[in-house]
Amino acid sequence: MPQDFTITVMGERGEEFKAMFGTNTVHVCSPFPTMARLEGREEPESVYMLDLAMLTDDQQANLFIHLARKFSADPKAVEAAVKALGLPILANETVVTVNNPQKWLLDDEPWDKADATEEVEPLSDLDDPFDEDGFDEF
Repeated sequence: MPQDFTITVMGERGEEFKAMFGTNTVHVCSPFPTMARLEGREEPESVYMLDLAMLTDDQQANLFIHLARKFSADPKAVEAAVKALGLPILANETVVTVNNPQKWLLDDEPWDKADATEEVEPLSDLDDPFDEDGFDEF
């Protein structure tokens, strides 16, 4: 669920985010950055994609106005482009946070303490995985 993934944007760009959204921490679609070719950059960059659905209507409006001013573009054209393509945020300017990591690190099945009845043997009871020459058997 994307609401579990946020990034905090640092530096000068973080200040831009604070001006647009009232915070420099925003929701992203995935905790894993992707590579994207960005206009004006020679090499692909590692980016997170802003989760537009998690922005309020006012925050979205502020975003479109800010980008239109920054790039001297029509706000309606900016809105259409961002809604169609998304908004990449450079990963090297951010810190990612995964809320509720247990949902993402464990099995697909929700973990219920009451269902945890399987007994596990202590590690010391397992066979020695190394044979006589000191190398593992696998």
